[in-house]
Amino acid sequence: MKNDSIFAKISTAFVGRYRLTILAFIGIFVLGVVSYAVLLKREGFPAIAIPAAFVQVNYFVNDATLVDQEITIPIESVLVNIEGVEKVNSFTTDNFARFTVRFADGFTSETGSEKLKNVIARDASLPDSAAVIYQVINAAAIDGRNDLLLSVGGDFNLDELTSKAELIRDALANNPLLTKAEVQYLTAKNINPFNGEEVEIVTGFNRIGSQVDGELVFYPAISIGVNKKFNDTGTLELSNAVRSEVEKLIEDDKLEGVIISYGGDFADGLLKQIGSLESNVITGLLAVIVVLVLFINWRAAIVTAIFIPTVLAATFVGLYVIGYSLNVLSLFALILVLGLFVDDGIVIVEAIDAEKKKGVKGVKAVSNALNSVGLADVSGTVTTLLVFLPMAAISGILGEFIRLIPITVILALSLSLIIALTIVPLLSQIMLVGKTKSKTALSKTAHLIFYGFSDLILKLGKLTGSFVRFYLATPVLTIIVMVIALLSVALGINYAGMLKFSIFPTPKDTDSMLITISYPEQTSIDAAETIAIDAEAQIKQVASADIEKITYLRSNASSAIMIVDLTPVGTRDTAEVIAERLDDLFSQLDGADFKVELSSAGPPSSDYPFAMQIFSDDQEVLTLASAKLADFIKEYDLETNSVTDVKVDNLSLLAKIDGRRFVEVKARLSDSENSASLVELQDAVVAEYNEDNLSDLGLSANSLEFDFGQESENLSSFGSALLAMLLALLIMYGLLVLQFNSFLQPFLVFLAIPFSFAGLFFGLYTTNNPLSFFVVIGMTGLIGIVVNNTIMLLDYANQMIKSGASAKEAISEAVAVRFRPLLATSVTTLAGLLPLALSDPFWEPLSLTIIFGLMSSTALVITTFPAFFAAAEWLRALKRSLFKRTGVSSLLQN
Repeated sequence: MKNDSIFAKISTAFVGRYRLTILAFIGIFVLGVVSYAVLLKREGFPAIAIPAAFVQVNYFVNDATLVDQEITIPIESVLVNIEGVEKVNSFTTDNFARFTVRFADGFTSETGSEKLKNVIARDASLPDSAAVIYQVINAAAIDGRNDLLLSVGGDFNLDELTSKAELIRDALANNPLLTKAEVQYLTAKNINPFNGEEVEIVTGFNRIGSQVDGELVFYPAISIGVNKKFNDTGTLELSNAVRSEVEKLIEDDKLEGVIISYGGDFADGLLKQIGSLESNVITGLLAVIVVLVLFINWRAAIVTAIFIPTVLAATFVGLYVIGYSLNVLSLFALILVLGLFVDDGIVIVEAIDAEKKKGVKGVKAVSNALNSVGLADVSGTVTTLLVFLPMAAISGILGEFIRLIPITVILALSLSLIIALTIVPLLSQIMLVGKTKSKTALSKTAHLIFYGFSDLILKLGKLTGSFVRFYLATPVLTIIVMVIALLSVALGINYAGMLKFSIFPTPKDTDSMLITISYPEQTSIDAAETIAIDAEAQIKQVASADIEKITYLRSNASSAIMIVDLTPVGTRDTAEVIAERLDDLFSQLDGADFKVELSSAGPPSSDYPFAMQIFSDDQEVLTLASAKLADFIKEYDLETNSVTDVKVDNLSLLAKIDGRRFVEVKARLSDSENSASLVELQDAVVAEYNEDNLSDLGLSANSLEFDFGQESENLSSFGSALLAMLLALLIMYGLLVLQFNSFLQPFLVFLAIPFSFAGLFFGLYTTNNPLSFFVVIGMTGLIGIVVNNTIMLLDYANQMIKSGASAKEAISEAVAVRFRPLLATSVTTLAGLLPLALSDPFWEPLSLTIIFGLMSSTALVITTFPAFFAAAEWLRALKRSLFKRTGVSSLLQN
């Protein structure tokens, strides 16, 4: 008698100790509800450590050369000697110098800023009238500094608005959850270094747009930046604290006529994300129940319907225990993993149901089922975990930012496996019934209604097994099936070459967008505000009814940024259409550059995504060389894009990187999101301007550098993500070698991955989704799902071969027996993700990646994988025969 596997022993132990299992089940549910409803803090994006800080020194002398000599050079000379400083960018104008300092990994913006403050105060000799301002970067903040931003507006003059804003600031200062509330004044007092007199300078402007009686009306405004006192204060708690204080002032009639705009508050967006999670969990749960009722039976559907919220509850507890919050990224991961962890429950429920249908009773049905599928189920889950594990090590700021996604997925999948091996067998033992015989017409009708589709699926599995047995009997047909599979994969790869490459593409629709106004140098504050007011008139002309509110995030003589909150998706034209209309109207305005972009998960894209730095201390060389290179870039013919504009920055100011002066040649592209064009253009410049050509321009061999800002960081992190995926596959291969005791069979398991290409890339192409960061995340999850299918077939076929069956008979029987669980897990995953793909454009690329890839991989695994298995077994038999003839040790036969 064959001994039970470790997995069967675990499951039967929990079934036998059912009281303990029930208590654990209740405990998980209760703790999960408490964690979700009370303990887990809600926040927008989790705080991440940005190893950079800003320093600005105001020195009002109206002379850039003097500022460089007395401010920039002394500070640069001390910054380069600070341990951990990797890069220093400086920009010097007539009245101030600004420094961006990048630190090595391990630093935070806070620790780096504090270090800069100490070193500059100690070692840099600056004039007494120089005012040094240090700014810490908070990546989770709305504007890099504040956790929440509210705007105070209305028909008031600047002094009246300032008074109202200070009233709100003082009220907020008394709230125990807030560390500070600061009015962002639009004027500043400075000392004239020539006469010592105090002067007041206008530094910016601010406005808000609000719906009044169905019309978008704009008012002057002043913003208040708010920061929370405690790290464990969530976004919703912070928002509620601020809004409650403001409501008290309104109730006391202290803000009559004042319009408050919370355009810089993540709470509304977070509530939408939570609502999306909840609705998709419910929709996915209903879809899974329907699928399982059809594919297995209604009793199995109930077991799985209990399994899904149990795993979610356990995950909420786990997130709280390890110190994470419920935020945009953890919600993102939970929605993604919803389609992954359901496989654990379905495989075990289906296996126990199949045993009971054979007439096996009691705990024996559980042990038989776990002996049959336990190893394959655990192996499939572990391989999925291994896919996501290297993602936690992706480099750069982007890697730091998305690390919570793989951690949440790994946590949820691990818990789902534990629950599937412990609680699910007990629920199955209680709910599932054995084989029944229909004797009456009524019972036969009831059986047809409740089990008819399931019986049909079982018959379809047997037919598929017969089809496999048929073509495997003829080598020519087997080869034809293999060729069809390979051609399907090749066709999919062909579509991959047609996809655009964009790391963070603009979503097809969204609830908000950003409008950025970039002003030419020497633009006055008054002129900048006038241009912004002209832009507001254009906005009212084309989108007044589609906008809920507009908040200015930052506005000065250099630029202005508007946050535009739109009415809900589905109640208006898409944000993409609205943006196109605004672009057309803004093109008619003079005096500034306008950029309209839809809010997305990634950082805002640059208007000029290509940026090349030219280094030289000679102003004339910089002028001539930048003009020459700008002409080359302007005339270069890109393969799938075109250069629409080229400009040279920093010629009129002193810009330096690590003390080396530079100018920057920037290019605007017709498709600014096509990341591949940036690399193509860089390669073209490097190829054209070799050392000799650079020398002709008066430049040294190392005088050109390419830094696309955040896009360069994204490209590096994207490459890390692909390397992480490759590393995961190597680790998976090693694990599968140990499981199957074979170097060849793991490659058979991996066939499921290229099988997904046939549908994956074709689906992305037809739905106009580029290859992006979210597609890579989807592909990561997809790999974990599809290899489960081949593991299930391969594991059963190996069991059959050990029992004496031939390879052809073993794989044919594996298809017939594993057809229903394989199809059920795939269809439930599709059913769980489809509502997400259809309801929210934000999730569409990731969802469709899994949906299209899983469809093609499942179809090809069921129909064509047996041909490759048979070919591999033929090769293994040939190898054994050769070893036997040549006398090679039997230790090498596997």
